Amino acid sequence: MKSLFKKIVATALIFLIPLAILSLSGCDLGKDDDTLVITIHEDSENKDEAVNGDIVGDAGKSFTLLIWEEFVPNEMIEEFEKKFGIRPKVEVMEEDVDLTELLEKTPGRYDLIIASEYDLEGLLEEELLAEIDRGNIPNMTNIAAKFSQVPWDTGMKYSVPFTWGTIAILYNKNEVPENSISWETLRDPAYTGKIDLPNEPEYIFTQGKKILGLSVNESNPEKLEEVKELLFEQKEIIRGYFSIEEIKQHLVDGSSFVAFLPSYIALEIIEENEHIDFKVPNNGAPLWVDSWIIPESAKNKKNAEIFVNFMLNKENVIEFAEYGLEPVTVIGIRDQLDDELLKLGDIFPTNDVLKKCEHYEFSDEKSWDFMYKAWIELDGKDELKDED
Repeated sequence: MKSLFKKIVATALIFLIPLAILSLSGCDLGKDDDTLVITIHEDSENKDEAVNGDIVGDAGKSFTLLIWEEFVPNEMIEEFEKKFGIRPKVEVMEEDVDLTELLEKTPGRYDLIIASEYDLEGLLEEELLAEIDRGNIPNMTNIAAKFSQVPWDTGMKYSVPFTWGTIAILYNKNEVPENSISWETLRDPAYTGKIDLPNEPEYIFTQGKKILGLSVNESNPEKLEEVKELLFEQKEIIRGYFSIEEIKQHLVDGSSFVAFLPSYIALEIIEENEHIDFKVPNNGAPLWVDSWIIPESAKNKKNAEIFVNFMLNKENVIEFAEYGLEPVTVIGIRDQLDDELLKLGDIFPTNDVLKKCEHYEFSDEKSWDFMYKAWIELDGKDELKDED
């Protein structure tokens, strides 16, 4: 989910620039200097037998791991190497990298990657992912059913869901009563000029669908027209559509009272302004999920799978959740988490809240084009006002 708004940038280019030009643009993602490389290594004894029932890989060898900056604590990576004698080579992923393009340009470079569901759409379409060998990841049985049947990879054939969260409402507790929070809050005239929405078409439509009581995956053309009509009415009330950084600043400085954002971004804002809180409305919210994936061209697939199994160990999951402050897909760990995490409320939602939430499905081309064109019209309305 860290590459949240990458999709709109790519789509805008496709929509506005000839494909022949697009194929020649951008940087060469195959160059070593496009990612920050951190190699973590300590002398480790080769292990020829399983440790505490874990799967054994090729001791003394390595695998290349591509993750977001500080996604996995160094201590866990060092612990893995000591335990298995397998050396992870960690590369830090740029926030706006296109994983489909990266894997096409650098086959064989990566063995394991953490990816958002937005990344998975292109990777699955281009058949760039290896099928997961569950025999090497027995801890996949620890993954909650809600995440083992994600719509883009039912049965976890090509991905292993790992971290997750919701996309819901941030609000200033001094200005907006908690018991009043619902999807309707995002078009409440009481907060005219104080509501921020992310400048991304699918997200704008998502909150519009929820306001109308629809599924986040509603694609019926008549229903989408209803949502579009609502968005034009809502545009007169909200402050506007902004980048993530702009929304964060508005909430931190108190100039906006309400916003629609993912839970992991909510946490960053709450750390800077104690008056901000995060709420999932009673009728649920969309979910986001980040998953482990293995490229079809991976050279050290088994070692990568052993690392995923290590990360899904319940003790390690608890350590990871307390480090990253993000829920993990493994069941039965909530009562073992630090009480301070549970005080974060809907950022670490209960099972009752989770049951009301739903996964995104990849939008069909017709629905995406409709949402994109509507977003252009909505955004253009302010430009016309500015000219007057």
